[in-house]
Amino acid sequence: MPTLKNQFDPRATIPLSGEGSFVTVTNDRLGRIRPYLVGFALFWTLCGIYFLANGLTWYPTAVCAIALLVNVGLIFCHDQKRFHKEWLVNAFLSSTCLSMTAVAMVMGIRESPVQFHFCLLSLVAAQLLGIRAAARWFLLSVLAIYFSLYPPFEIARVSNGKTFDTLLNSLALSAVVLWICDQSEKFLVRRTVYLHKLTESLKEKTRLLGLAEETAEVGHWRCDLATNHTEFSNELKRICSLEAGTDADNRIEDLISRFGESCADELQLALVQAASEGQSFTVDLWFLEQGQMRYVTCRGFCELAPDQSVVAIFGVIRDETKLKEATQRLSKKADELNRLASFDPLTGLSNRLQFRRNLSNAVTATKSQQELIALLVLDMDGFKEINDTLGHPVGDLVLQEAANRIEEHVYPGDIVSRLGGDEFTVILRDAQSIKRATHIANEIVNAIKEPMHFNETKMQVGASIGVAFCPTDSTTADELFTFADTAMYDAKFNGKDVSLYKASMTDELVRRKRIESKLANALDRNEFSVVYQPQWNVRNKQIIGFEALMRWNRDGTVVSPAEFIPLLESSGKIIEAGQWILDQACQQAQIWQQLGYETRVAVNISPIQFRDPGFYDRVLATLSKYSVAPNRIDLEITEGVIINDVARTSKTLMKLKALGCLISVDDFGTGYSSLAYLRDFPIDQLKIDRAFIKDFPNHDDGTIASSIIVLGLSLDMEVLAEGVETEEQLEFLKNHDCHNFQGNLASLPVDADTCLQLLQENGIVAGRVPLNLDFKDDGVLVFGQSKNLTSH
Repeated sequence: MPTLKNQFDPRATIPLSGEGSFVTVTNDRLGRIRPYLVGFALFWTLCGIYFLANGLTWYPTAVCAIALLVNVGLIFCHDQKRFHKEWLVNAFLSSTCLSMTAVAMVMGIRESPVQFHFCLLSLVAAQLLGIRAAARWFLLSVLAIYFSLYPPFEIARVSNGKTFDTLLNSLALSAVVLWICDQSEKFLVRRTVYLHKLTESLKEKTRLLGLAEETAEVGHWRCDLATNHTEFSNELKRICSLEAGTDADNRIEDLISRFGESCADELQLALVQAASEGQSFTVDLWFLEQGQMRYVTCRGFCELAPDQSVVAIFGVIRDETKLKEATQRLSKKADELNRLASFDPLTGLSNRLQFRRNLSNAVTATKSQQELIALLVLDMDGFKEINDTLGHPVGDLVLQEAANRIEEHVYPGDIVSRLGGDEFTVILRDAQSIKRATHIANEIVNAIKEPMHFNETKMQVGASIGVAFCPTDSTTADELFTFADTAMYDAKFNGKDVSLYKASMTDELVRRKRIESKLANALDRNEFSVVYQPQWNVRNKQIIGFEALMRWNRDGTVVSPAEFIPLLESSGKIIEAGQWILDQACQQAQIWQQLGYETRVAVNISPIQFRDPGFYDRVLATLSKYSVAPNRIDLEITEGVIINDVARTSKTLMKLKALGCLISVDDFGTGYSSLAYLRDFPIDQLKIDRAFIKDFPNHDDGTIASSIIVLGLSLDMEVLAEGVETEEQLEFLKNHDCHNFQGNLASLPVDADTCLQLLQENGIVAGRVPLNLDFKDDGVLVFGQSKNLTSH
């Protein structure tokens, strides 16, 4: 952009374009030429009439007529835009200068005011073109007069002797006029530069204010109470979506009507009170824009006159939409965090933290209302195996289904929580009675035991529930939870579905915890040993194999397997212990194999051990390590292994069978086996649980045992009866075509050396004919040990 240097400050420049600039004001002089053209045309007309009326010579009248014609021609050119305006000015000044010079010389005889003519010409030049142009035309006028007074340009004779004095006076007066014009021009420049700086400063501040308002999303307004004229900033118009218009059209009603009816009334009331009472106000408003809610905050202040009367109200409007949306998002986040902090994200139940609060509140309420509260602590059985074998996604589905089943069997006022993993709690706020609470707990267990189907996979889990009551068992939340948890461990350890807390359970739990702590390092301290339960053929009384059983010698005391095996399973040590006994069994089978004895060794496989992904590889590695024929190893699994995750179980069993191992189902009849699974799985032998042997023929257990025998025969499987202790039991098995048996009637579990003696005595050697065994009257072989020891 071109600039004009300020003559008073050489370093300062001002723009040469833009409204209100100095150059714009200067150039506007050229736009005022037409009034001068018309004015001087009138002037020459009046002069011509004056000269004619006074009977002067024709010369001045002719000059006036010529000047009039020239001015009329210039007016025509100006209207038609035939020439540039500056050319018109030059033509106008030239003709006027010559005409006035000629008239002045003639009129000088009659003492015409020549000074006035020159002053008028200088002022016109200064007005139209500026000081420099005025000086230029002044010099031209002087030259014109000089050449007019002296030949060879003499036009008229001047008889007045005062002509030179008049000329000098005119020069002096014109110089004074030009000096005044020059000072006025300088003052005009200074004022123009000052006003320009103020204008630019105001524009810059206005621009910065606009940027600040845009950044802060704040618009301002001001309402003059006398005229009702209201000023709105651009940002306010944008925030409130007001239509763009001139400032003269703005009214405070335009702003009020932008909001909804309730908000408009609130804002109008605030304005009326501010105008009458002179107090500031703040109101929160909203309006709809393109179907979306917009929120603003309007603040108003009063502008007071010296007499403290309110003359205007001004204020700001801030766009709160983003803040409101952010606040709503934060509120949702806070609610979400609160929900995550209080509720389980998987099941939607209250979590451990919220459970503690609910339990404390319930216990506190019980003290005043004298109600019976029952706390149920539930732990799922077999869930870890599902997680380990089928993965956590399936485990999550099982947990969700279990949570739904629990909620279906409680009342609306009761609270179900998930503490973590597969552990749930139920607070029965009004248990009414111990019997009712026990009934609800049994219903929950039965519901969870129902098979679950996910992705065409059928699986089944169990549950153990411990129950404690308030105020019967305890009146504090912590103790109540501890007691219910203790009862749950008692139910799990003893194989019960529901267990009610008793004081003796705490001592028993402490004892088991001590055993568990010592059991953790028992394998490293070589405290485990193996004994072997002989297995016999029912008809020829031939030894067909041995069942390897683990024993734990703790500080000189033999601990029952029924006591420490569940502890190994709950702690996860069962995989390591199971591998150890498999090693011992294969090592012993290798020794007997090298000695030429054709016998097999049965090893109990824990469900946790069987579902471990590396189970098959470890069996294969162990057989290879000891070079044992796979058909010498009988792997005993439980019915629970068959039911849960049928596809995976079938795949593993097929691989083991292809390897050559024997497969037996231990404790058959106590679970929920399906006949279809037994038919499809590669099972070699069914083992009748001792529970169906010990009481017959006095009870109906004989019917169950005989049914299992018939089932095994129909499926072409061997059947082995456990826990045979009397001749009557053995005779019953023989009459029903049972294949094999084991129990105290023939032999108790013995060590490996005694097993070797049994093999030698019974002729179980390759190439030799087995001998028939004769039992003594008490049913125990001569080399057997005390009959009072248990077989497991």
